[in-house]
Amino acid sequence: MAYIQVCCPECHRAEVIKHGKTAQGKQRYRCTHSDCKTNTFLLSKSYSYKGCRRDMNGKIISHTLRASGIRDIAITLEISCGKVIDTIKRQAGNLKKVNWGRIPKNAFALMMHIDAQLDEQWSFVRNKKNQRWLWVAICQYTGQILAFTFGKRTNECCHRLKKMLRPFNIRYYQTDDWQSYRAEIEAGKHKVGKCFTQKVERLFLTLRTHIKRLTRKTICFSKSELMHDTIIGLYINKNFF
Repeated sequence: MAYIQVCCPECHRAEVIKHGKTAQGKQRYRCTHSDCKTNTFLLSKSYSYKGCRRDMNGKIISHTLRASGIRDIAITLEISCGKVIDTIKRQAGNLKKVNWGRIPKNAFALMMHIDAQLDEQWSFVRNKKNQRWLWVAICQYTGQILAFTFGKRTNECCHRLKKMLRPFNIRYYQTDDWQSYRAEIEAGKHKVGKCFTQKVERLFLTLRTHIKRLTRKTICFSKSELMHDTIIGLYINKNFF
């Protein structure tokens, strides 16, 4: 006789009892711990629909970050497109737009100045008339992304990005000659020229290579701003934060 210990998928405790069977005759379990909010569950391999398996969400995110489209993921993992879309949308509330891990925490680090390169990248949602710009600030020395935001190519978005950079000890802002930067950044801290934005331009090339939605000549595009922002934000959070 083989003994298999069943643990709750939420609290990971072994305080589990049998709780009847499903209509297909598969064993259902229930966690009896008072603090656990799980109602009932099956063993991962017992689910008839693969989208219900506990490891499926991680696979969906992994495929998304490797430039796979919604239908590509659904066909590869043998699940529905709705499952893929719902999983991606749930990640929107967990995204960080400021690299808090890069903020200095000790007295010596606070004395160190950062030169930041700022630039914006064009894309669109649903059609090319509805432009969606990605605004990014990176560290001149390390190439790390400090903060990012989405919106139009306006002074308001530039102001929002600059506001995100307040926790960092920025000495100079290095940008191109776009008018929003001149309006929002004081002249004494502003360096203008394409020679100051080479690293951030190289970053944009990487993003266009790895994310289909940012490629100029492609049939892959977002139909909603939520999906567009979430997928790009997931990539930045995973690879740079």
